[in-house]
Amino acid sequence: MQTMLMRFPLRKLLTLGLAAAMGSAVPGIATAQSTAERIQELERRLEQSLKTIEELASRVKELEARTVPRAEPAPAAPEVEEHHERRLPGAASAVPPPPTLLKGFADVGANFSRNREKNRGFFNGSLDFYLTPQLTENIRSVIELVFEHDDRGGLASDLERLQVGYTFGEAGTVWAGRFHTPIGYWNTAFHHGQQLQTSVLRPQMIDFEDAGGVIPAHTVGVWGTGAVRAGNGRFAYDVFLGNSPSIRGTAGAAGTLDPNNLGKTEPGYSSGFNLGYLFGGSADLLKIGVHGYRAVVRDDSPALNATRVNILGGYAALDSPAWEIIAEYYALRNQDLSGGTGSHASWTGFAQMGRRLERWTPYVRLERAALNQADNYFSQLATGRAYSRQAFGLRYDLTPNAALKMELNHTVSEAMPTVIFNQLLTQWSIRF
Repeated sequence: MQTMLMRFPLRKLLTLGLAAAMGSAVPGIATAQSTAERIQELERRLEQSLKTIEELASRVKELEARTVPRAEPAPAAPEVEEHHERRLPGAASAVPPPPTLLKGFADVGANFSRNREKNRGFFNGSLDFYLTPQLTENIRSVIELVFEHDDRGGLASDLERLQVGYTFGEAGTVWAGRFHTPIGYWNTAFHHGQQLQTSVLRPQMIDFEDAGGVIPAHTVGVWGTGAVRAGNGRFAYDVFLGNSPSIRGTAGAAGTLDPNNLGKTEPGYSSGFNLGYLFGGSADLLKIGVHGYRAVVRDDSPALNATRVNILGGYAALDSPAWEIIAEYYALRNQDLSGGTGSHASWTGFAQMGRRLERWTPYVRLERAALNQADNYFSQLATGRAYSRQAFGLRYDLTPNAALKMELNHTVSEAMPTVIFNQLLTQWSIRF
């Protein structure tokens, strides 16, 4: 049967089918014409129909080719947005800022000391949350919030840094707010995250204010910083102006420096500079510089002493894959503005050297401070006494984000009476 259908032309089948249909519908034609005549007539009509269909298809293709596709209009923006979605004029065209990542540092450890004035045993260190929101390409900020325990074990929080800045590129950035005073090298290279610094302790003279430092570690004001190409290296600069610090708590013989975060009622401001050169070529990663600081500092003692603090010094730092060497010197010539005792000279400094051996970093540090007790600035500070310290330590980096440290130091404090003690410190510090 299939063979017969293949031999019979398809056109004949269509013709016979149409003939049968038309024959049943128009019986008059079926009776008046012979079968051959009806087939011939149907073939003629079929050819005309096929020709008409071909003409129509050709016409449709021609019209489609001439028609240009019309873009669909974009949906109209809603005239009224929800209140929480409203944007400032021009915000739609601004590039959205990159996401802000929450960074953090934490440390725990133990303190074994024969100094009865120091807490001994295991301790929680600090929890440091660190943010660097960048609002636009030029506007950036730094926020550092630290949680730590005071001497009595209570939990205290400190907004250690809150600064907003506008950058002009590598040549300069202007900051406003609370920042680390840019004097020396250590104070701007290492902040409150303990995992960053090699040692367990900071040098005592530049410790943070609430830990007994005698050099102002924080300033509230404005700060300009940047670097420009000079020869094979770069010339770096810092200039700043801010509130003068005050000495608080002298009635209890435990005076500490206060940066005056909310402003101050006494007249006078602090100012300073830091000029450094970063070598290039074979001396890459070596920086040397000079720094200066000036402020009028008042205390809350019954005498209400006022002292003009003048600091001038220098530093050198090498931070290479093999070595870490940091040395700083501070010469102070403070002038008594209230008691008429004249000027008093003091000095302090330290040198630290570490050798990096893969994950291990042994280090040593020497510290010395000769602080004139006739100077009201030092006599009203709880830690404003001459001292010397020798420290040896070992750091082991378990991972790039976690370090184990051990530090042994010998301290001689020339207070009245003289205090001599040894201290063994251990610390596990992390960052995340």
